[in-house]
Amino acid sequence: MKVTVKFFVPLNQEAGINQTEVELPEGATGAELLDHLAEQFAHIRPARERFRRRRVYFLVGKEFIGPDVPLQDQQVIVLIPSGSCCHP
Repeated sequence: MKVTVKFFVPLNQEAGINQTEVELPEGATGAELLDHLAEQFAHIRPARERFRRRRVYFLVGKEFIGPDVPLQDQQVIVLIPSGSCCHP
């Protein structure tokens, strides 16, 4: 499945991009997405560490979801770093 990941400030600055598309196996969770992103951004320490430590919130549509929730094909997931202005 393919999902679109958008990075909220300051994560977009750490990663150096505003969004990316990610291929994941069917039924992958938010935690598995973070594992994938930690590998993808292994060369960028701040982003990699934030993904590895799971210090982000997942926003899908208007709903925050937990890292154990399975993602769906073609979803848009906004990653909001913990400690930012807009989290639950």
